[in-house]
Amino acid sequence: MDDASGTRSRHTDAGITIVEVLLSVVLMGIVSAVLAATLVVTVKQQANTLGRLNVARGEQNIGIWLPADLASAQDISTAPDATPCGAVCPAGTTINGSNALMVTWTIVEAGAIAGVSVEMNVSYRYIRDGEGFALERVECRSVDGAAPTCRQNVIAHDIDAPPVGTEFVAGVTAPTWAIQVTAPVDPADTGDGTVLLDPTDPNVPTKNAQRVLVTINGGGNSDGSGGGRNQIVLGAGGTQQHIIDGDSVLGTPTFTQARSRCGGNIAIIIDESGSIGTSITEVRTALTSFVNVFAGTPVKLEVVRFATKSSVLGTTGWSKWFNMLDTSDVSSLTTAIASLDSTGGTNWEDAFQRLFYNSDGTVQTIVPDLVVFFTDGVPTYSRLNHTSAPSAPLTPPALLTGYPSATGSTYNQEAWYRANHIVQTFRGSVRFIGVGVGSGITGSSTWLEGSPSIIHWERGNNVVWERNNNITFQQGNNVKWQRGNNMVYERGYHLVGSTKVYTAPFSSWISSTSSTYNSNNTVAGESDGWRTRLTSASTSWTNVSMSTYELSNTTTTSNDGWRTLQTSARTPWSTVTQSVFERYNTTSDSTDGWRINLSSLSNNWTGITQADYERYNTTSDSNDGWRTRHTGTSTSWTAVTEADYDRYNSTGDSTDGWRTYEDSYLISSTVANSTILKRLIAGNDNGVPAISQSGVYVNADQADNYILPNWSQLTEALKAVALAECGGTLTLQTKVGTSAAADPFTYQNTRTLASNGTPMDTGLQVVTTTSAFPSGTFDFAIPSGSYVTVDIQPSNTSGL
Repeated sequence: MDDASGTRSRHTDAGITIVEVLLSVVLMGIVSAVLAATLVVTVKQQANTLGRLNVARGEQNIGIWLPADLASAQDISTAPDATPCGAVCPAGTTINGSNALMVTWTIVEAGAIAGVSVEMNVSYRYIRDGEGFALERVECRSVDGAAPTCRQNVIAHDIDAPPVGTEFVAGVTAPTWAIQVTAPVDPADTGDGTVLLDPTDPNVPTKNAQRVLVTINGGGNSDGSGGGRNQIVLGAGGTQQHIIDGDSVLGTPTFTQARSRCGGNIAIIIDESGSIGTSITEVRTALTSFVNVFAGTPVKLEVVRFATKSSVLGTTGWSKWFNMLDTSDVSSLTTAIASLDSTGGTNWEDAFQRLFYNSDGTVQTIVPDLVVFFTDGVPTYSRLNHTSAPSAPLTPPALLTGYPSATGSTYNQEAWYRANHIVQTFRGSVRFIGVGVGSGITGSSTWLEGSPSIIHWERGNNVVWERNNNITFQQGNNVKWQRGNNMVYERGYHLVGSTKVYTAPFSSWISSTSSTYNSNNTVAGESDGWRTRLTSASTSWTNVSMSTYELSNTTTTSNDGWRTLQTSARTPWSTVTQSVFERYNTTSDSTDGWRINLSSLSNNWTGITQADYERYNTTSDSNDGWRTRHTGTSTSWTAVTEADYDRYNSTGDSTDGWRTYEDSYLISSTVANSTILKRLIAGNDNGVPAISQSGVYVNADQADNYILPNWSQLTEALKAVALAECGGTLTLQTKVGTSAAADPFTYQNTRTLASNGTPMDTGLQVVTTTSAFPSGTFDFAIPSGSYVTVDIQPSNTSGL
């Protein structure tokens, strides 16, 4: 502004007006609100983002493990106390929390000799994780029944905590709020997708399919995309495992499965009993051809020889398996065949015992897939007569008695049953083929069946019971006679005065005083018109004189209110009469203060009743002064119980008047020896007979019995059995010198020609050999029944 002189004055900024202050406050409030909203939104989004990250991490980890486990599952358990390693887990494995889901399956892995069974158990466990909860996966692997090895890892944190009011107890509480296991949703459901498959429906192919819902709480502010509670839903169809035969056309087997077309453990049991005689030469020739068919194939072979007892060809030990891929093993086995001889009886049981069991009776580690059993007759011995394993149990579970004893020269039924018991034990997992040759197998024998025996127990009617005449009856000096305090004394209503005559019996009674009763009662019974009556059970007792006790006591128990009592253990004893002893004695021992005593052994005996004998006798001999005696040879017998027989019988024969005898309810029939062999091998009278056309067996892959009249047929029969297992196969080995090559080699068939030279379409097969699987087998059908010519070409040799 200008002053009065017209000049402009200058002022400094010393403050603001009230209007400016108010305006500033309003503007700052607006700005602060915007900034605060920005911070809140940022903080909220950070929690949700972290929650979604937690959920995503859990979903990813669960998605890695759970689907594969579900797809492998053969059995499912949701029991909270289930563990994957049983009651005792290996060191370093901790089983915490509750099992939410345990899946179990079995696989077969290659072993040194045969496939090895591996059991897998995987448990998903709900465990505490700091302040929260997590999902832990524990995997345990058991090889061939051995102790398991385990590994564990947490695959998801932030699992939903127990609901409010729910107490979580590890191993007891099932965490169904966080993990639910149900049947899968029916794919045919057109509704909201909640209809589950019915496991009882016979049309449902995957009975062990499961759906698993896992709830993860990532910590966000809201469910779903807010990073809070999220559900992961996983499902799988479960597993139905099958062993695929090498010649199966139902699917394409893997290389390992295809090895079963020609391979595994095969045993042949060879009869060399004395009835074979000079035909043992035919047996040696046939067995050699059998071995030669398998030479160079992935087969392990054992030969059990038997006559009176059994042994294993090529060893003095209990068992010997020869590897047909090993030329030295093949040579050793063919050389050992020359030692086969013909002598002794025929013991089928010992041969099968040798093959399937160890010398101590435990099952062998190697059980063959196929058993070929050759014999020229029927069993004449069992392990009851001769055994190569005396430490192994002799009695099978079903005890066999009552059959004729084995002679070593004729058929024995008990020997057949004992051999059959072993075959039946392994029939479910082993294929059996029977080969019977010669006149012995085409003959017949007496077959017995029915109840082998029923035991009867008898005593001779002239058995007497006696006691020694110098037996004394004794009562302990500290025996007391007592009556109950609640005894009342009574007299009959119709009792008349002493000078009058009264009439018995007395049917009406009135109470009387004790003194009146005592002064008038004169006999122990009530025939004098006086008696005592017990009004209630006695709990307290008053001592009385023995004379008073004897006048009033009517029973041997205390039910009438009168009793005797032994106050302490008895060392001195007083002799009493037998009648007094029998009146007061209540037990068969001396605990009641009464006993009988044998003062000395005596040759003087008195006959008594069986009832008295059984009452007083305490030992099975005569040392207590009581005995039974056979007065003479029994011509008639009385049946008794086994218990009475065991009590009185003292000798192994009937000279003491006690005996057992057997009733045999066996039905005999004449049966062909070839049928007896079929009953063992096939379990019936027919089996699947081998069919020969122009000298060629056309059903060797199904036949389980070869019945051959002539020894000259044995070689072709055994060759047919061997070719049914490995015919039409070509086995390759890759070696560096004499050792299997470490590198994998791959081979493929190219051109295939039939025996007449015409090309055949056999399809392309690829075989790989490795150090673990040193051989590989090509399988070819041979329509002409003779042979095919195949070109095999190695491939990918540049990388070796």
